Amino acid sequence: MRPCPPYLRRDAVLVLCLVSALSIAGCGGGGDELPRERILGSVALDGTPLASGNVTFMPEDPAGAGTSAGAVIDGGGFSIPREHGLVPGVYRVSISSTEEVAPKAGQGPALPGDGDAPLIRERIPARYNAQTTLKATVEKGGKNVFDFAISSK
Repeated sequence: MRPCPPYLRRDAVLVLCLVSALSIAGCGGGGDELPRERILGSVALDGTPLASGNVTFMPEDPAGAGTSAGAVIDGGGFSIPREHGLVPGVYRVSISSTEEVAPKAGQGPALPGDGDAPLIRERIPARYNAQTTLKATVEKGGKNVFDFAISSK
């Protein structure tokens, strides 16, 4: 049995973390008394709207009063309704978008027993997700529209 390539393990962990964050973000929300705000925005990769992906907002100070939330990016845009929105504060923003790629010659299947299963790779550089440098400040009663122009380079 061949070991899993390091880049595949890293990408699998990243995808698992993002799915977990989005799952947690989807819980709760409606019915609480938090001063949540609606969030809108867009993501462009190299000047082109990102066709699909995920955006996650995490409080910059995890011990503070912030909330986490995430949304699906579709056609470059995303939105988080007020009932699932964010309370005012500063947030770290993570953007992810994966794509399937064919295994390189001699690389074999993605996992033992998968046959010709494609590999999944993160299209967005780590500085926008696993090691994000992006931030957003949510304001009470503000427009709270965040447009992110990111680069693949």
